[in-house]
Amino acid sequence: MKKLLAILGSIGLTSTAAISVVACGDKNNSDVDGDGNIVVSPTITNGSYNSDSKTFIAQYGSDKYQEHKMSFSLNKVILKTENILVTTVEGNNVDQEAGLWNFWISENGANTVFEIEDSSLNGATIEINLDNHLPIIFKIVIHQDENIIVNNVINGSYNSNTTTFTAKYGSSQYNDNIMRFSLTNVSLSENNLNVVKSDGTKVETKDGLWSFVVIDNTTTIHIDDYHLSGATIQINLDGYNSITFKIVIVQDKEIGINNTVANGSYNSDSKTFIASYRSAQYSDHKMSFTINDLTLNPNNIVVKTSDGQVTTGWSLTTTTNTTTISLDDYHLNGATVRIQDVNGYWPVTFNVVINQDQNIAVGSVTNGGYQADIKTFIASNPSSTYKGHELSFALIGVTLSADDIVVKNSSGTITTNGWSSKPSDENTTITINDYSLNEATIEIKGIEGYWPIVFKININQDKDVFVNPDVRNGKYDGNTKTFTADYGSSKYDDNHLIFSLKDFISTEEKMVVKDLDGQVIDQASNRWSFWTADDGASTVIEIKDANMNGATIEIKGIEGYWPVTFNIAIIQDKHIVIEDIKNGKYDGNTKTFTASYGNSTYQEENHQMSFKVKGLPLEGKDFVLVRNDGGEKITTGWSLTISGSDTIITINDYNLNNTKAFIQNIDGYWPEIFNIAIPQDQNVVVNPDVSNGKYDGNTKTFTASYGNSTYQEENHQMSFELNHVLSADNIVVKNSSGTITTNGWNFKTSDENTTITISDYSLNEATIEIKGIEGYWPIVFNVAIPQDQNVVVNPDVSNGKYDETNKTFTADYGSDQYDSNNMYFSLYDLVLDENNIVVKDADDNVINVTTDRWYFWTAFDNNKNVTNTVFQIKDSKLNGATIEIKNVKGYWPITFKIVIPQS
Repeated sequence: MKKLLAILGSIGLTSTAAISVVACGDKNNSDVDGDGNIVVSPTITNGSYNSDSKTFIAQYGSDKYQEHKMSFSLNKVILKTENILVTTVEGNNVDQEAGLWNFWISENGANTVFEIEDSSLNGATIEINLDNHLPIIFKIVIHQDENIIVNNVINGSYNSNTTTFTAKYGSSQYNDNIMRFSLTNVSLSENNLNVVKSDGTKVETKDGLWSFVVIDNTTTIHIDDYHLSGATIQINLDGYNSITFKIVIVQDKEIGINNTVANGSYNSDSKTFIASYRSAQYSDHKMSFTINDLTLNPNNIVVKTSDGQVTTGWSLTTTTNTTTISLDDYHLNGATVRIQDVNGYWPVTFNVVINQDQNIAVGSVTNGGYQADIKTFIASNPSSTYKGHELSFALIGVTLSADDIVVKNSSGTITTNGWSSKPSDENTTITINDYSLNEATIEIKGIEGYWPIVFKININQDKDVFVNPDVRNGKYDGNTKTFTADYGSSKYDDNHLIFSLKDFISTEEKMVVKDLDGQVIDQASNRWSFWTADDGASTVIEIKDANMNGATIEIKGIEGYWPVTFNIAIIQDKHIVIEDIKNGKYDGNTKTFTASYGNSTYQEENHQMSFKVKGLPLEGKDFVLVRNDGGEKITTGWSLTISGSDTIITINDYNLNNTKAFIQNIDGYWPEIFNIAIPQDQNVVVNPDVSNGKYDGNTKTFTASYGNSTYQEENHQMSFELNHVLSADNIVVKNSSGTITTNGWNFKTSDENTTITISDYSLNEATIEIKGIEGYWPIVFNVAIPQDQNVVVNPDVSNGKYDETNKTFTADYGSDQYDSNNMYFSLYDLVLDENNIVVKDADDNVINVTTDRWYFWTAFDNNKNVTNTVFQIKDSKLNGATIEIKNVKGYWPITFKIVIPQS
């Protein structure tokens, strides 16, 4: 080109004319004006062109330039990279690879299109050097927008790198310390501000969460609500780069309460702790609660009563991340506990409720009085006349059970004897039935709403009659209150037993003498007599008749003295000899026969106790009497048999336990009183907490919670506990056929109990016999384990058939005809839901009913009066699929197979 211009110039053509000549010669390859310049297309995208200054001016400034890039075309010019030189305003060349500009050939292949990719090319030049064209330099102008300047952040800080404002105070303190910041040299309107919450909701100033004010060309924005944490504030203002600020306000947490409140409960709605125990029991059951994830100190806790802040009556303990507050004093009822000044947490005030108890009131007192200052009931009658004049008193406003009353005798031992209680209406009357409860205490406790109280009992104790030690022709045993003559019956007439009672003056009406048969013997019978001693202070009694052996002398009705019964023993020539005790044993010291068998097996054959009276044929029952504790004669339940010269006495009935057998009126023999003891067996006790089952005491039946279909699963077997340590010999298990079995069950012992586990459901209708335990009645328990049934397929399979042997449904039609001939089947008397059905394809993938490849519903069968579940297999590709039916109570699980011939 340069050579061509030089040649044309040598022949006298000006440069303009030379270029015109060249242009005419290359008219089909480029579009040039009359002066040989490259022509710019008039269509400029996002900009304009000044042909005088050869300047492209962008329509949008730097802030919005990336969304509105400027591009332009050079008509009928096809450029290559080597034809283009782009230089920045600083004079640096910029290659296309830098990504700041780009060019390409238009789709018609005739033009070159330029696009300025980045606003930083403001002031840059584009130089075009192309053969046959005059070189040309274009200028690029892109307005550079200013940055918005942040100034003066109050109650917060600003990170310019992340354009984030972070509040100094968390949400719990934010209302008094809101964050605000100023933007210098800008006056904004709400149209320039786009505030969006973290959930994407746009927020306007009218919503009250933020506000702004403009003063002297400075805009100050107030973040008025801590809920704007995570919000963004986008600012769009002509002449300024848009910017999006982020707002961060630490959201303080609520103080959390551990779900378990010791000795109390927590109402989160009212923030109230309510003690489980009232004031009367509170000292032993103090309420405490735990605050999670916080280690507090006393400065964080303020406890206030109606009188103001208190520092006593409560305490706290801490671990590395929890704090437990204990309310130690029931007087804190109505107090508040405030947790405050904990960084990152809201303060909270809790209320405390500890119900206050009242004192139990004493009502009317019968046969006595009550001294309130020492809480003592004083009986009107002393011990000797107490019977029939028992002290009783009413407690007002409380209905007590025996469990609410603890009676301790004078030794401090708890006793359930000698007293009784009777509730009526809203009161309870307590009666002291036995004078031996003198100096006893009665504690009333555990009554909701009342303080416990301890009452004292005072019953005057009468004196014992004192026997002078100088017993003539005999001796006295104070333990048994028995006078025993030194001489037997053969010498007694000359050696009468005589004794005296010290400091005691009696009359005949105060003395009751009875013989061994309980018959009263008057003094007039001359078998005994009494008189006042010469000292005038004692009473002398003489036993004149040797046959009064076994007699009793009862002294009663003397004020200040206990009634007493003395026994008279006059030695008889012989003692009765006992031999050959069967099914029992004999203690000669206590004269007690004790049976070998308890009452549970006593009536069985050859279990009754008997003994032989040697050498005495006691014909009839005149010589043998059996009496109960009340002295009443018993004529049944025992028998005697004469065997040669001996008598065999048999105790036939275990109800004669604690009776006495009298052998008496036998010439030459002492009368004897024997005690009869037959062990009273108890029942085996079943612990009511049956694992995986329940127990019916009426039918003695254990019923399992799980049927046989799930019984063998882990933790489903039924077990129960008995209150005795058993061995295998004590347990006999029989299956439903009555055959003894050692399979399907086991037992283990611990401490004083035995746990029996039924491990196999086949023991339904089995029996468990517990036997052979000394001191216990045998018992037979029944075992019931629900027997689950099999799912039944109705025979009317539509468009198919069912094979029970392999649990398979086979369609009548192959895949090519299946769409119009779906297979249907139903399950008899079974109502299923989606949780009971699992359908899997041949590859074991679960197919939900929502796929519409299968379907099910329930239908009522009017003929059989049952509801069935109907299945429709809608997709022939379910060939090889399985349908599992499970988790149906009372039914075994089952898996069906689906077969659809594939055409």
